[in-house]
Amino acid sequence: RCVVLSPCLLPAGGCPTGFEQEVAAAFPTLYSRLKAEQAAKHQLHISDSVKGGRRVCWGDVATWMWRLFLDDHGSWREDVLGLS
Repeated sequence: RCVVLSPCLLPAGGCPTGFEQEVAAAFPTLYSRLKAEQAAKHQLHISDSVKGGRRVCWGDVATWMWRLFLDDHGSWREDVLGLS
């Protein structure tokens, strides 16, 4: 089971236009890792599991985690979640 909590309500449409390009420019290493994880997930079968739990990929960010990359969540994202 997975429980997801969000510090705010998210619009149904996903991340804002141009968001991916802004993240790629501001966090090139993190963006590359998230995209690589996305590609790796597409190669896994549903029955495959990842040791240590499910990893975050770009699809997670684009769908529901994008708000964490805005300035008002910057220190929480970096200090608590380690996403920088």
